[in-house]
Amino acid sequence: MIWVIPGAAALLAVVFVLACYAAYRVCFFSPEPHQNDPHELPGAALGNELLGENIKQNVTKLETVPCEDVFIQSRDGLRLHGRFYGASKDAPTVICFHGYRSIGLRDFCIGAQLFLNAGCSVLLVDHRAHGGSEGKTICFGIRERYDALDWTNYVIERVGVRAKILLVGLSMGAATVLMASSLPLPENVVGIGADSPYSDVMDIIVSVARKWHAPAPLTRLLCGTGARLFGHFSPNETSTLRAVRQAKVPVLIIHGEADNLVPYEMGKALFDACASEKTFLSVPGADHCMSGLVAPEKYNDALLSFLRRCTEVRHDA
Repeated sequence: MIWVIPGAAALLAVVFVLACYAAYRVCFFSPEPHQNDPHELPGAALGNELLGENIKQNVTKLETVPCEDVFIQSRDGLRLHGRFYGASKDAPTVICFHGYRSIGLRDFCIGAQLFLNAGCSVLLVDHRAHGGSEGKTICFGIRERYDALDWTNYVIERVGVRAKILLVGLSMGAATVLMASSLPLPENVVGIGADSPYSDVMDIIVSVARKWHAPAPLTRLLCGTGARLFGHFSPNETSTLRAVRQAKVPVLIIHGEADNLVPYEMGKALFDACASEKTFLSVPGADHCMSGLVAPEKYNDALLSFLRRCTEVRHDA
């Protein structure tokens, strides 16, 4: 027997698939070179001339620091790019993971210099579908967590088996390194720092979509199906919250209390759920990933104290 789908049902199916594709394009698709300009200010800095000028000056300064373009291949065949700033052979290495639709050169224009001044080597990673890395789909940390593990192994191969490695991320990068905490990380990873992380992929998408008055159930249906159909991954494969319950290395979580993108409560929930040694820094008045600019002394002290505890590096600045 041959079943024939009535015209109305067929039309509905087409509309649903198109809506899922539109959701995929909005949330997960990464057109080039949309987010690749390090001088383009993040939304949280727009309208604040002082913060914006600070970012621009530090991007320009970091661009003058000599580095090496390095590459690895992801497990699904993408060529991934990073910028390696080498210190002494026995120096610890900080691997930095930037945020959604951003680039390491901008997101870590200040942080990279802080770590370099502390005597560390620094690797600024371009996430898949960002910067100099291949790919068209942003996976919000679902696949990027394995890229983080592969970058870690790259550093060990480059620096040596005694390498001490700190994984640090902002926003999506923060969620990525926290998701990676549940993977079989090498013992070389001595700590994870996460600034403004979200607790779950679909939860943050729903949270942002609420600003457009999109119903949560419809958002979950369209974005989740769009990711699976066109991005070939499931946003529900894991969550940052589930991952930190298996964390084994020390974790530092930083969150601005005035974060208008990733709710402050998400960072606090992650801290509460984290199974390993943990520290939480709360920054009053700081918007998304702006804690280091709103309270630089407090922020830098927290990072350097965490760095010292994890790697026994002495900072004399």
